[in-house]
Amino acid sequence: MKIHIDPRIEHVNNDVYLIDINAITFAENGFDLNSDQLKFGNPRYFFQDGKMAARGLLNDDEMGRLRETIRTQGLKNLPQLRIINKAAKTYFEIVDGERRIRSVLKLLNEKAEVYDPAENKYVPASEKYSKLMVHIEEMDDKTAISRAFCSNDRAVAIGEAATVMMVKKLRICNVSDEEICKITGLSMAWLRETEKLINLDDVTFMALSSEKINRTLALKLSDLQGEDRLEKLNGLLDAAQLRLEKIQQALQVQKEHVENRIEMAEAEIIEAEHRGGDADKPKQKKAKAEKRLDEIQNEVKELNDVGPKANIKDWEGAKPLTSVKIKKYWVAKLDQILIDGSDEIDIADAMLARTLCEGIEAGEQNIELLLKAHKALKQEV
Repeated sequence: MKIHIDPRIEHVNNDVYLIDINAITFAENGFDLNSDQLKFGNPRYFFQDGKMAARGLLNDDEMGRLRETIRTQGLKNLPQLRIINKAAKTYFEIVDGERRIRSVLKLLNEKAEVYDPAENKYVPASEKYSKLMVHIEEMDDKTAISRAFCSNDRAVAIGEAATVMMVKKLRICNVSDEEICKITGLSMAWLRETEKLINLDDVTFMALSSEKINRTLALKLSDLQGEDRLEKLNGLLDAAQLRLEKIQQALQVQKEHVENRIEMAEAEIIEAEHRGGDADKPKQKKAKAEKRLDEIQNEVKELNDVGPKANIKDWEGAKPLTSVKIKKYWVAKLDQILIDGSDEIDIADAMLARTLCEGIEAGEQNIELLLKAHKALKQEV
């Protein structure tokens, strides 16, 4: 249906319009849980620790990647707006696409050069995006909430905390079970589980909203009460922290090992150049090590950004390491290392680990015999 004439928009076809970007209105943040009136708000937002938070919306890395994609490839998925007539004024409110529009506004503010697919060249952002191609429809608050939730869930999900807050708001507004399932596009079983999360204590809900625990663990915790729940939660978080520290320590060892390889390669390059020899091989070794160092540093950064996250294995606790698992996971990997070699693992260490695995499989209890067998194996090699 064609929207009535407004000087700020220009009809293209069907529900597609060109709109002056300054005419676009941002929706309110989240939902007011102190009111029983249902009013649309961006479902990404929720209160965390007394402050407004938003999953996926304000993350610098995510927004930076999205902005660069729009800058170099263009805006491919059109934002969705709804038209609101209020107090003799017309508003065009964002239902889906706030992250894209924020990215475009930043490109305009930075006076960036952006790619125009139609012209197949880069042009000033003001030339390309002063008017934006969007979808515009008339829709009520329930429809807007449904559209925003479903579209966000298909892209960067709004997260469990924001979803729980949205369902809580719908409950406050006496929205029926059937309507909530219709709005979210999810099942009645999902709704029953989500209601259990609504009643979580503040500490557990905070762990869920900060993504230290996932939905599965939160549901399991909801079946516990009082001190039992908090004790189990603390155990989960401690296990996640310990696992993170072990991974960080392992990466630090790898980092130091790779840095040593780089130093050795640099020394080989200097010696080769000093003697007038071929420095290509040590240069290749250095380049390979530098690439690996970058990968390790990126892994460390990602771990630090994400922080400790508990999983279902933390709930179940450590399971005994059986001989079948040793053969499947340890021995197979060790054999591969011994055949192919490794820049990061000493072959002698791999041989020792392989000897110990064989001893465990055989039920050997005398460690001295295993060490002697390893010594003899080293001498043969």
